Amino acid sequence: MAQMNHRFTRTSCVEGGIALATVVGAVIAAPDAEARVARLEILSVESPTFEGLSFGEVGPYEKIIARAHGEIDPADPRNALITDIYLAPKNDGGLVEYQTDVQILKPVDAELGSGKLFLEVLNRGNKGALARFNEGESSNEPSTAAHAGDGLLMRRGYTVVWVGWQNQYNINPGGGRMLATLPIAQNRRRRPDHRRDDH
Repeated sequence: MAQMNHRFTRTSCVEGGIALATVVGAVIAAPDAEARVARLEILSVESPTFEGLSFGEVGPYEKIIARAHGEIDPADPRNALITDIYLAPKNDGGLVEYQTDVQILKPVDAELGSGKLFLEVLNRGNKGALARFNEGESSNEPSTAAHAGDGLLMRRGYTVVWVGWQNQYNINPGGGRMLATLPIAQNRRRRPDHRRDDH
């Protein structure tokens, strides 16, 4: 879980746990994940990206910009570790809703990819993987050949994914930074007891 700083507030208290659940639910999609992505909204597709650059046998890549709409069950004992999750507003189904930015770089022809996922945990909403691993030009909106650098990750066929996990109260919007819209704890009542009744 991300280290909290002096700006920790009721707004951000559910943030770290939902972020981890989002990564599991949105990217790995494990059947017993603690969060469920109800809908993945595709906002734009740039195909090919990187100015049509081709990466060896893998070929060109495309960039998908999306918004994940998720929900998490505050009554699930596995989610009890998320601070104040029981204080967040719930929908008619009793679930806590959240949304998060998602960006995906993948081979245009998925069959030519390696089948491996490279997930970068964002640094205050900023991307750094292509600059670090590909020695590319740093950018939060990678789309040019210069951003792709030497194409190391692409030549190896990785699908590169970023998922926003911090909200606008913790990082400044804009500049291509990726954000999440997270619930605000607001209903003050006793914390539910998630312990099993073995009697």
